[in-house]
Amino acid sequence: CAEGVNTTWEADWRIVGTRGSVTWDGADGFRAQVIAGREGLRSTYRDLELPPYDDADLLTGHAGMIGDFVRSLRDGGTPETIGTDNIKSLAMVLGAVDSADRGARVAIVL
Repeated sequence: CAEGVNTTWEADWRIVGTRGSVTWDGADGFRAQVIAGREGLRSTYRDLELPPYDDADLLTGHAGMIGDFVRSLRDGGTPETIGTDNIKSLAMVLGAVDSADRGARVAIVL
């Protein structure tokens, strides 16, 4: 909700490994570095060349999610995005609203 330096819905990701890090801006910006050497107590780093980002095989946008939902209905599979993944988050949000309305703690029962 902060103004400026916005992120996508997926936010900014940073994955740290034993030999380097990868960052993803939630869209198409990837960056990776590995340890190149040591200078005293500090490491030096080398940027890695990453293959171009290709989302051709990914479900993207509303059309992709709806298509995945329809495929799961036809084939009997589970869609990538399913309500049961978010039910606890929804319960927390509704509980917070209820708590604010009452001005007191509320129990969240799932």
